[in-house]
Amino acid sequence: MLGSVLTCGQSDWATGAFDESSSGLWLRVTVAKGVMRIQHSSDGLRWPLLRLAAFPLSERYAVGAMCCSPERGGLTVVFSHFEVMPALGKDLHDLT
Repeated sequence: MLGSVLTCGQSDWATGAFDESSSGLWLRVTVAKGVMRIQHSSDGLRWPLLRLAAFPLSERYAVGAMCCSPERGGLTVVFSHFEVMPALGKDLHDLT
């Protein structure tokens, strides 16, 4: 299972299915026009939607990566690449 937590005044949790046999995971977070879209990929080619939510407009955002486990201990995560760039401008249902 893959999840995301969004906190804007209060927190909520969205989850999605993920192929746990995959050796890696990509996340793509896009913020544009007051909406945040989170997509995930196990191959870097197909990007299913994990979350779509209203998100406050701002001239800038503070962003970063983090990971946690509801099981407490035993989780090891390696972040290998982090990049911030302009929104891709893709259609909402475009999975590429």
